[in-house]
Amino acid sequence: SATLDTTTTFVGTIMALTSISLNNAASIQGRALARNGAVTLINNQITAPTSCAATTVAGPTPAPTIAGAPAGGGGPQQGEGFPWVLALVAGILASTGALGLGLVVRGSRRST
Repeated sequence: SATLDTTTTFVGTIMALTSISLNNAASIQGRALARNGAVTLINNQITAPTSCAATTVAGPTPAPTIAGAPAGGGGPQQGEGFPWVLALVAGILASTGALGLGLVVRGSRRST
């Protein structure tokens, strides 16, 4: 549920599962949508949203070029070099298994 208090001004869409209440003189520029309940209004003003007109947005500004800097990013290219992540995961799994084996062996020594 959602509630807009007295004299609140909201721009956008309110979506609630149960209900929406707009207290006295709350206003919305947009929509109020309740799925399983009601939208309760008390002396409110709701203005339909305006449609968005297509506008042209300039693309990203290219990064400046620095003389002597490598052309690519830092680090190895994809597919090159040693797979460090796989080695790290394998090391963690191996150490966890060794720890578990050590606990089992240690436990069996105490029981005999």
